[in-house]
Amino acid sequence: MYVTYKYMNKARQNTYFFYAILLTSSIAIGYMLRDVLPTIILGGTFAIFTYPLYKTVLGRVGERYRLASLLTAALILIIVVLPLVFIGNTLLKEIVNFRQNILPGINLELDSIQTLIASINELLQKIPGISYQLTTDNLANFIQDLAQPASSFLVGALVNIGASSAAIVLNIVVFVVTVVSIYPNAIILRKKISALSPLPENINEIYFSRIVAMTMSMIKGTFLIALVQTIIGSGLLLITRTDYILTLAILMFVLGVIPYIGTSFVLLPIGAWFLIQGSYINAAILLLGQIIVVGSVDNILRPLLVDKRATLHPALMFFSVLGGVRALGPFGIIYGPVIMIIFITSLQIYRRFYRHQD
Repeated sequence: MYVTYKYMNKARQNTYFFYAILLTSSIAIGYMLRDVLPTIILGGTFAIFTYPLYKTVLGRVGERYRLASLLTAALILIIVVLPLVFIGNTLLKEIVNFRQNILPGINLELDSIQTLIASINELLQKIPGISYQLTTDNLANFIQDLAQPASSFLVGALVNIGASSAAIVLNIVVFVVTVVSIYPNAIILRKKISALSPLPENINEIYFSRIVAMTMSMIKGTFLIALVQTIIGSGLLLITRTDYILTLAILMFVLGVIPYIGTSFVLLPIGAWFLIQGSYINAAILLLGQIIVVGSVDNILRPLLVDKRATLHPALMFFSVLGGVRALGPFGIIYGPVIMIIFITSLQIYRRFYRHQD
């Protein structure tokens, strides 16, 4: 009896010691990789999304896995990184020009704007207890106060990004290494993760299949649709010869990713501004283009790109994007929905397999 107890106690101590080593090493690795961990996660997500491209390249090069991985990564760099460098440079120039030349000289003396201000003041007079009167100076100051901090933040952010070129190069290298490593080992990696998991094999399969399917649906149903809407919206702005198209295009894409907001928050106000100025043709192009063309992209493409059985509800997508950006910064646009997908998948597994065991 004593020998058995002593053996069990020794086994328990060994177990505790092992988990202490595992926990300590995990914390140490997390601390060492804290600066590049978001890039590693982004590379893994991107590798999942572009895996079909890798399979196509692999078939073309005769099953040479390393070469196919390098060629696919090179294609991604050419398609994604180089345009981002150009966009960042052009965006910085547009924002600096906006701050220096546009904000100080905002002119609100147009007859149509004066008429609009007079109508607003007339409406305010009819509201009991309100004696405020809107003037062109007040409106101009309000626009400047609103735009100045935003433009200053963007300029500072872009300058900081440009100043940290070494960090950018490091993140690009980490991204490429992650993608190139995952491509040829995706199936093996999946099997190893399943082997480490204490869950039954069928539940592991549900996790893998649902997370991959919902992530793919999220990317195609959110990012690709937002990209198409941004391209069309940018074309409308180009037709109407609107200034700062690149800045507005980036804003449209970011807003297009967020459910219930979209490109209309950019195109409709600009169209209304053209209408106030009396530029009725440009106003019609933007307003009707947004309502008829851009607004129809989601209805046309979503059924073709997204499996209804593997989608996040728009409200959950909205909350996960906002919460992800708030908690994790720009990468939260991707991480937030992925975390929500894992949570929703876990709830579905609990309802199907574990609810009746409680």
